[in-house]
Amino acid sequence: MVSEAPHGALGASGPRAPVPEVRGAVASPDDALPLRLALARGSLGIELNRPEGVGPLEVRELAFSLPDLRYPLDLSKGVKQFRSRRGRLQRLVLVLPLAALAAWLERCLQEHLGEPLLGARLWIIDPEDASPSTEAATHVPLGIGVGVFSASRSLAFDLWWCAPEGPRLVLERPRAVGLELSALAASLRAVDRLITDLAEGTSPRIAVRKGRLIEVGDVAGALCRRLLPSYGWRVPATDGVRAVGLEVREGNVELAFDVDQEPVEAPREVLLALEAAYRLRAADDLLAVGKDAEARQALLEVLADVPGLTSAAHALAGLDAPVPGRQEAALATLEDAGGAEQAGPLGALTLVSAGHVERAREALMRAGAAEPFGPLAAQLYCRGAQLAEHPTARLLCLDRAVARAPTLASARWLRFEDRVRRGDLEGAVADAQHLEAASVGPSARHGVCLRAGRRLAEGGYTDAARRFLEKALRYAPDDPAARAALGRLFASLGMKSRAVTLLQSALHADPALEGETDAGELLLDLARLLGDGLDDLPRAIGRLRQISARSPRAIEGRALEAEYCERLGDLTGASRAYARVREAVELGWARHRDALLALRRGAEFEERRGEIAMAERHLYAALSLAPSDPELRDAYRRVAALSSGRRESPSTEPRGTPAGSGAQIE
Repeated sequence: MVSEAPHGALGASGPRAPVPEVRGAVASPDDALPLRLALARGSLGIELNRPEGVGPLEVRELAFSLPDLRYPLDLSKGVKQFRSRRGRLQRLVLVLPLAALAAWLERCLQEHLGEPLLGARLWIIDPEDASPSTEAATHVPLGIGVGVFSASRSLAFDLWWCAPEGPRLVLERPRAVGLELSALAASLRAVDRLITDLAEGTSPRIAVRKGRLIEVGDVAGALCRRLLPSYGWRVPATDGVRAVGLEVREGNVELAFDVDQEPVEAPREVLLALEAAYRLRAADDLLAVGKDAEARQALLEVLADVPGLTSAAHALAGLDAPVPGRQEAALATLEDAGGAEQAGPLGALTLVSAGHVERAREALMRAGAAEPFGPLAAQLYCRGAQLAEHPTARLLCLDRAVARAPTLASARWLRFEDRVRRGDLEGAVADAQHLEAASVGPSARHGVCLRAGRRLAEGGYTDAARRFLEKALRYAPDDPAARAALGRLFASLGMKSRAVTLLQSALHADPALEGETDAGELLLDLARLLGDGLDDLPRAIGRLRQISARSPRAIEGRALEAEYCERLGDLTGASRAYARVREAVELGWARHRDALLALRRGAEFEERRGEIAMAERHLYAALSLAPSDPELRDAYRRVAALSSGRRESPSTEPRGTPAGSGAQIE
């Protein structure tokens, strides 16, 4: 005889039935099979003897009975002798490990925000009257919160659970920062992607989205089909098995399916959200596929029937808020639905786009304080900091942003920048050190140290800048950018020889840089050091001539080349340099201000050496950049008059030279 299983896997309660007669000892669990025989309520069955993983999920309990057996039974052959029998599922407990699900979520939605994700989070949503999850080992949650974030964007939404009349999830409270789509549209598309990935390899699909309602299908059957055939077992029948409800146990969410247990009644707020989801299905489906105009019309029709439906008003405002010119319409919709300040991130960002700065800042602070998803809250606080006029208010926003999301580098960089501007060197260095420590790998740490060092050098904190730039070189000794930044810092400290060495090594670290546009600024800095610092004008001129004509610093380089040539006594070289500036202007390559100054200096230089026609050509090119400049026009008239007088005088016109010609550009 076999005694009844003490754990009661095939039934949790009820009167004890007569135990059938069986012969032979019960076989010990087979290590190759995670299944064992179980006996409860007078029925022989099979159950899992260890948890089994199915993708990001875990099946903790699985028990099915074996009906229509003839007794007595010989169990000496163990569980293998029942493989060909069709069982009937009695109970299945599915564990949703939040950490594993978050990692899977991040993989699925890697490009969903338009830039690489930095992380994903899942959290348990408790009813307002429920005790916090830390105070009880087991409790019933309202649902699960979902959030993903990148450097400048975040998306979060809730999935509320409703078990009666079939298991369903309702998408609620979509919210986002930095997205071009509305938060609702982005959330619906994220759900579609997750359902597709989770259902891969199962038929029929285990979940279907209808609007913002997600109908859960035969999850228990799908899991049995994924799990049991791999062990050579037939899939048991699942008719009569119902989803009981969600439960939080040991920090994870459990979903139980049972033939006897009644589903947990849904809270009032879930039932109201369910009713709204039915009304909004058509509009939500249109929104999910990008048919915004049709979705907007459907939302207006819903609001005409149910004027006070908050979810419809928020969906309509979410559509209008990103569209230029519709911000005031979105704001009016939210005001009619209870006020923009009460609409969370949507209301706060709508106030920002509508230009209501003070109300927007207060709404951003309120939305950040109420937001459970830390990265989204931090980005809301960062938006509030941008709107704050007083330094103390701005620092408060940034402190809260860093506190809510300590690993969000963008928030800490904003506080670093603010501290540098305010002169808080100690705080700025602390932020930079935290960013360095939080970075993974030498390359990332090199980038942090280089960025911090450059910014500190710009702020005048040379000692701190030197420490970070030297650390950047330790992480990447061959990096030209780090060498160049440290070289410029040494130049500002008067350490000219070391600065020249570092800038030269930066230039030659990557041969592709030499003579290319990217090297223009580096060549210009090196030339200034050689010419002004070490009085080595020939080498400085040589470096300046390496600057490409297409470089953004080309005009500055040509003007400095002309200045150095003039100081060296090479008047022909100076004239050629100014002529190359004029050529760049005529070809449309030159920047306005630098080219204008260089052409005026070139005209003065040519006039001093008696090349009046060349001075006239320089001024004519300068007038094409600033035709309304009165001083420039007067200078051009004067030089043109001088040039005309020379052309009329045969004694001053060089023989064999066309009038008005100048130096040839090589």
